[in-house]
Amino acid sequence: MGVIRTDRWLDESFFQPEKICEQLTDQFNGLNGQEIYSFLRSKGMYKPNQLTKKNFDRMKERKLWEKVKTYYTEYKRRWNGPEIPIYLFPTAFSLFDPIDKKQGFTFPNQMFLFLSPTIDDKELEAVFVHEYHHATRMHKLNRPVSENNLADSVAMEGLAEFAVWKCCGESFLSKWVVAYPDQEIEFVWKKWFEPNLSVNISDPLHDQLLYGFLYSKPMFGYAAGFYFVKKFDKRKKLSMKQSFTLPSNVLIQTNEKEGN
Repeated sequence: MGVIRTDRWLDESFFQPEKICEQLTDQFNGLNGQEIYSFLRSKGMYKPNQLTKKNFDRMKERKLWEKVKTYYTEYKRRWNGPEIPIYLFPTAFSLFDPIDKKQGFTFPNQMFLFLSPTIDDKELEAVFVHEYHHATRMHKLNRPVSENNLADSVAMEGLAEFAVWKCCGESFLSKWVVAYPDQEIEFVWKKWFEPNLSVNISDPLHDQLLYGFLYSKPMFGYAAGFYFVKKFDKRKKLSMKQSFTLPSNVLIQTNEKEGN
């Protein structure tokens, strides 16, 4: 496992992404290539056109597959992380998208990175660290993702950004986790999140709150998660090892007990 040479798949079938996704059917419980591609498109995978083909060619020139393999080897060792397949594809791109767009999505047993060729090495490390922290935390918690609720997801995202902060530096944090002042986070948290912390991950309200589709607060769940992690770290000195197993209710309850 490790970094899968999807560059070779793309060389053969770039303009037939459904055919590429047929190679993932075993990872998706028998979904067909079209169904898998539709799902991955919703998470950031490219749509074939001349712009994304040019991006793919530049990704090869930048040796992004080799660089991700280096990060995987390093962090798997440092974190005693899981051995999982990692799939790289060009990100969705249009003339209206930011040039440095990059996205990731992680299951307990696999990771996807959707990248732009303009990403610099440290940004690439940061997006890898965020996603591989998810994989390592899920592996160590060893609990079905279907059992997760909003509190679990907020903690998951905040702790992954904590890993970015500690491993890559503050300047490589997601812009969303530093987008809101503390008072705004506390107000929105009390009003909208606290009454819904037990909402299951399968409930549409979960994503509406976590990603900010509701109440016009983009990625607010990420910002709230990092806010709680910073407060916990200031008080308890959170270690990287703890970040993989710290229960979400401990992270949040600790802050509530402090009157926040």
